[in-house]
Amino acid sequence: MLFQHLFQVSFKIRLSHIFRPGVLKAPGLKKVFGSLNVTAALTKIGEQSVGGYMYLRPLMGPEKLLYAFYDMPELIHDCMQTWLALADSVIAEHQKYFDVDELFIAEDICYNVSSLISHDMMREFLFPYYQQLIAGIRSRQKDKTRKLFIQVDNSLVCLVFLW
Repeated sequence: MLFQHLFQVSFKIRLSHIFRPGVLKAPGLKKVFGSLNVTAALTKIGEQSVGGYMYLRPLMGPEKLLYAFYDMPELIHDCMQTWLALADSVIAEHQKYFDVDELFIAEDICYNVSSLISHDMMREFLFPYYQQLIAGIRSRQKDKTRKLFIQVDNSLVCLVFLW
């Protein structure tokens, strides 16, 4: 519940930075965002989510997490299904009012020049859930021609060939 609240607060703050008062009435915003100034022209709507690895790391600790990938893969998948359900439900609620232009995934999975887990582990434990999240976002877009920009906040040098 706390994570969902922080996610929503973060979204509100990001929206407050792209509002320009007096340009366009947006009646549905008052219900969702309460006291924020809802008279605005939206330039872009961005969603941000803690990535799967960043979600798992504080649950188990950095060292225990690495062992869990090998020793308890079913637990990792269960945690990732929970992550997906939470991230997708929060974004789905926002998409009732807005189409999304950008998805920012805070991951922090690369250290210096190398990934903290193997590329095979990323393909098994992270990418299937990212693909489901992205597919869900795209399926709910009202404007089906709108492009969705995906951004990850890590040193992409260690991941670039995976994409």
